[in-house]
Amino acid sequence: MENKSAQDPHRPLEYDLRKYLLLLATMVATVTYTAGFNPPGGVWQETEARHLAGDSIIRDTHYPRYIMFFYCNAAAFALSIVVIVLIFILAILHEKNGIWISMFPLRLAMVLNLFLWDRNDKNHLEAIGQGTGNNPPNPEHSVGAISPVVSREEGSQQPGKEKEKEEEEKNQRRKVLMLLATFVMSVAYVAGLSAPGGYWERSQEEGRHHADAGDPVLWVHHSVHLRAFVGYNTTSFVASLLIIMLLLDQKQKIIFLPLDMKRKAVPGRAHMLYAYITIALVGLVGAYVAGSCRHSDTTIYALSLVATVLICIGILKVVLGCMPKLSQTPKASSRSGENNENNEDTFRDKTPTNGGLLSNMNNEDDILEKAQSLVVLLSTLIATVTYQAGLVPLGGVWQENQDGHKAGKPILMSTQAKRYKVFFYCNSTAFVASLVIIILVRYKPLLKRHILEVAIILDLFGLVGAYAAGSCQDVSTSIYVITLAGAVLIYVVIHIVFITLEDEDKNKTSVHSTVQTGPPVINPLPSDLYVHKRRKRLLLFSVLGATLTYQAGLTPHGGFRLKDDELSHHAGDPVLLYNYPRRYKAFFYCNSLSFMSSIALIILHVNPNLYRPAIRSYALSVCVATGLLALMSAYAAGSTQHLKTSIYVFALAVLLLLVMILFLN
Repeated sequence: MENKSAQDPHRPLEYDLRKYLLLLATMVATVTYTAGFNPPGGVWQETEARHLAGDSIIRDTHYPRYIMFFYCNAAAFALSIVVIVLIFILAILHEKNGIWISMFPLRLAMVLNLFLWDRNDKNHLEAIGQGTGNNPPNPEHSVGAISPVVSREEGSQQPGKEKEKEEEEKNQRRKVLMLLATFVMSVAYVAGLSAPGGYWERSQEEGRHHADAGDPVLWVHHSVHLRAFVGYNTTSFVASLLIIMLLLDQKQKIIFLPLDMKRKAVPGRAHMLYAYITIALVGLVGAYVAGSCRHSDTTIYALSLVATVLICIGILKVVLGCMPKLSQTPKASSRSGENNENNEDTFRDKTPTNGGLLSNMNNEDDILEKAQSLVVLLSTLIATVTYQAGLVPLGGVWQENQDGHKAGKPILMSTQAKRYKVFFYCNSTAFVASLVIIILVRYKPLLKRHILEVAIILDLFGLVGAYAAGSCQDVSTSIYVITLAGAVLIYVVIHIVFITLEDEDKNKTSVHSTVQTGPPVINPLPSDLYVHKRRKRLLLFSVLGATLTYQAGLTPHGGFRLKDDELSHHAGDPVLLYNYPRRYKAFFYCNSLSFMSSIALIILHVNPNLYRPAIRSYALSVCVATGLLALMSAYAAGSTQHLKTSIYVFALAVLLLLVMILFLN
């Protein structure tokens, strides 16, 4: 692996780290979008005492804290989208025109994004236990043991040239650690905004304990567990942030490889990184044990499971170390692999550079292999959202045993049984298909038989069916939603046809005008490498939009009605639909447009004969931009029931985009 940064002195560091930055920005967008529709503290279930049903409880009980959460969360979501767009602009301008742009907008957006996200999580954790008359658990105390270490950190000497194999192994380790830190950060953030045990819907007085509506239930009877959960969770969250900061800093190389005789000194940054990883994992386990257990014996059993797993890992390591065949086989295979690579390099040198029969035969296999990581990402995210949708019943559950209904049973199973069954089986189909895809990707013989494409299409159609049945109250609305995907596909085809005809006319004109003067000047089409890179970015956008909007469409802001009332409000229907019908329709159709356009684009990305002309004609870019605009509109309309707040959110997104454009110019 050549050091490309050394070859181009003007190459910014952000370009080399674009994959990690995209992963981080995508994760931030996912958790902030979900948190915007499910605010901490819960929502009011009924309209009474000047409280609007579906409104956030802490908006009435702790208004300043709610404002801090809402706008920090909205700004973090908007900034994450801006970061993704800026990274794509950076890559496209360099790959197409070979130019670099100012990195100040991107750096500013990333710093503000992480700062607002971090303050948002700490702000809510500080609110846990407020109103009880006791000192609430302060996350700053648990962070104090970590933060000063960063200020004491000093630069280490940058190592010289590393071998190609060593650099590749180091990058692989960095990827694994980045995924681990991102996973810990997202889990800790979501857990910090949703305290274990839920929240009180009304003010409670039990002895010396007082709890307001929106306060954690655990504070009254299990305050020690709650304090431990807050401390461990905050420690894990901050440690994951520090891990990401160390991984993104490439000015001082971090040595991930084992020590050998040539490397006697390891920089302190590597030891610090391993310490942060240990702290993050211990904090995550501690938060899980403290938050999920209510009794001492259960806590001991949970901790013993962790010790048992570690013992099993140690036993497996010893067993594998005692088997010489397994330990020697990789070395032999690696040597043979090196010989094969040398032979392949020699063969490539003897082969004409304009392409040969071998490259044409393996072209389709290369396309499938390059898309494996994106297919796994798509399947993993779909499996995640469908799993959550299956565990949290659509429309809520009955709260009491009455009128022939059992508490805990899904409401829609009693009120709209056919609709619920369609949603359930389509959602289950998508979930199972996602798991099958993850398994199929590992077997290359199956890839050649188009089995993977069939599984992906089945997965996407199951997702569309579940969304149409779960988010709509009637059949006609479901049909309208499905036609949105068809409209996107029709637009792409029309766009490709008209752009292709226009290019042909230009080429014919250039041919006639240069018959006597010289050879015709034909507009060159983008290379296959350029199309492949654009495909990966557009597919990442589509996967992000599909997973966000699927979950938001099934669980809109404000929740669902839990019982019928005298105003003809039916149990299982969205609260926002009755409070503000126009606002709900704006949210619903913007969210549905973003979801269906994302699904349509993913379907187009399956077949090279479809996505290649669509990418070259910029049809997919137009659809992605429309989907992102619809996503922001859905967030502004659906994350609050107040018009003024929605206007502020939309204005905030537009302002951030304009500022970044001005800095780019």
